[in-house]
Amino acid sequence: MNVQREKAAIILMLIIVLLGCLTNIKPILSDNTGGKIDLFTQKLPFNGAGANQSSDSFQPQELVILYARVTYNEGLVGNQPVAFQVNGPANVFYNITVVSSNFTDENGLTQFSFRIPWPYENAEQMVFGEWIAVATTNIAGKVVMDTLTFKVGWILSISDVVTLNADFIPQTQYIKGEDIVFNLTIDNIALTDKSATIIINAQDALNHPIMHTEFSKDFQPGKTNLYVSSQVPTETVTGNATISVCIYTSPPDIGGVPYSPAFLSEIEITGAIERYYLFVKVDPPYVTSIFGEGWYNKGANVLLNAPEYVPGPSGVRYKFSRWDVDGTIEYGNSVTVVMNTNHTATAYYIIQYYLTAKTDPAEVATIEGEGWYDQYVNVTLTAPTVEGYEFKYWDVDGVPINEGVDVVTVYMDEPHTATAHYKCTLPIWGWLLPWWFYWLLLPILALIIALLIFWLYRRKKRKKAQEAFQKGWTAWYYGYDLRGGKRRILK
Repeated sequence: MNVQREKAAIILMLIIVLLGCLTNIKPILSDNTGGKIDLFTQKLPFNGAGANQSSDSFQPQELVILYARVTYNEGLVGNQPVAFQVNGPANVFYNITVVSSNFTDENGLTQFSFRIPWPYENAEQMVFGEWIAVATTNIAGKVVMDTLTFKVGWILSISDVVTLNADFIPQTQYIKGEDIVFNLTIDNIALTDKSATIIINAQDALNHPIMHTEFSKDFQPGKTNLYVSSQVPTETVTGNATISVCIYTSPPDIGGVPYSPAFLSEIEITGAIERYYLFVKVDPPYVTSIFGEGWYNKGANVLLNAPEYVPGPSGVRYKFSRWDVDGTIEYGNSVTVVMNTNHTATAYYIIQYYLTAKTDPAEVATIEGEGWYDQYVNVTLTAPTVEGYEFKYWDVDGVPINEGVDVVTVYMDEPHTATAHYKCTLPIWGWLLPWWFYWLLLPILALIIALLIFWLYRRKKRKKAQEAFQKGWTAWYYGYDLRGGKRRILK
């Protein structure tokens, strides 16, 4: 009896120590030497083994098994008391806390298990999110601990269902016999692939089954988008139809259970409705093509967009001019057509040509007016006055025009090149040089003068050296009296 009381006291002490560690005490974390504790779950391969790791996810009411292994200097420690505490995600309703303790076996291992709770109210707010588990023990006079985190939620769930028409455009109203496409978004919060079976059911306004689709697939962690096609039966009752999409662990007929609640949505089924055709044309027809031609339900709004410019051959392009919808002119690039009858929308383009303005010699001046122009317009170019040059004549595509007249008019019936010809009026000795050379003339002259001065200085210095050498030679020659063969000292 005393032994049981002693164990109960030890367990209570560990729980108190654990609570203190989470608030005021800074514990000594596991190390390669000394005391060490490792907390992990049953979720292989991502069970959270190792210091302060994360485990794979759990779902509501799933059994969670927490294992703790205690070692000292890498040796297993048996009969060692271990305290556990698990905290659910913080929320404004109720914070879940689970506390327990146990002793290790001869392999230094102990465990504690519990099920993820599912309250009657506000369950997802209190349960879904990140949980943290802590295992603590006191070994060799030191408190050691390990933490483990894991997510709780629907392992697989249908987070969104969007209904589309055959052109993959979102739509919620369908006629009998019309194709329908379900765009499904599946979330997998696990760290591994999960195999699942998806079932799509639809019931009409009288709860008669009208659509059923079932398929199985493996889903990777994260989000997955799927497109599933079906068709509204012709015998469907008009009115609102309910769509139910549910994801199961396996086909229900072999025992599969839902991973998560079904996703519900509605579509409207109508009787035969009027549909109209929209013709979309381009003038000239070879310029481009514009998306949007086809059948549309009565009352549908169709947005057509025409590109502003379309490139053509060299020097040619096409510029958007206007829309013509059954004779009504619209000048913006975008136009909305209301399908209350058959319509014809035509995008008109005009041709533009490029005018190139040059000078000869090149870069003598900049000619204003180069650029794109509409077909059949007249463009006037003026040759500017350039210092040191005299304007001679214009030529258009190599054909001289009005010699001496500095203004030319170019008729834009195709791409053209207009060239303004100039003659240099600088001195004759310089006419072969480019115009920009005269800007360099002054520094060139300065460099020549500097080189000339340097040359004269070197010449003068060399001349002085020669004179000094000659004087020294003469003195030596007469000092030794080389002519008589006797040395004579000059005084």
